[in-house]
Amino acid sequence: MARLVRDDLWLLHGGFEQGEGPGVSVGREVGRALGAVGLGWVWEGTAHDAIRVTGMDWKKRLGG
Repeated sequence: MARLVRDDLWLLHGGFEQGEGPGVSVGREVGRALGAVGLGWVWEGTAHDAIRVTGMDWKKRLGG
């Protein structure tokens, strides 16, 4: 029997350039993409913070 696991997914993000700007831009784009497909998310808005995707409904695969 599959076991239901409910937990959040943490996404680390950033840019290759120096400074906060690129990481913040990437974070905003990821947030827009998550929202566009109906996923909830929380982010503090800085390049140093991970984006937390909330309300995930994880299920174990039944077969290989």
